Amino acid sequence: MLLYRQWDGYFHGMGKEIVQFVRKGTLKNGYNIDDKYNKVFGDMGDFACQLIEHFKKPRLDRFKNKMVQTIGNFHIMPLDTPHEYFHYQIRVRDGKIVVDGCGDYFDSERDIVEEFKAPVQLWPLTKVGRRLMKMESVAKKS
Repeated sequence: MLLYRQWDGYFHGMGKEIVQFVRKGTLKNGYNIDDKYNKVFGDMGDFACQLIEHFKKPRLDRFKNKMVQTIGNFHIMPLDTPHEYFHYQIRVRDGKIVVDGCGDYFDSERDIVEEFKAPVQLWPLTKVGRRLMKMESVAKKS
């Protein structure tokens, strides 16, 4: 699944939000009656549905100071979509969810732009992924 968000799609926006969503759940083959929604993903199709619901639900608009429904902005794209600002690929490797991202990273402290045209692994966390998402420390999943 390849995801694109019109605004706030940068690594420390959407990338971090995807990783936080993935971290709170467990990928299983099926589910049981005691499993909690958004804590267990029955398979990748179920994960995709829960993630889309997460991004499409009404959100607080900081400027209007009210809840608004998102129309547009968040898109599922064909896997062969050319690099456009930021996009994220989510897949399964060895039974675990992996999140990769592509895009340009602006480091305001060093005043440079780094271009990541090839996918960078964001989850499971890597040193580069942590820096791009501005995640200094990450607590273990509860």
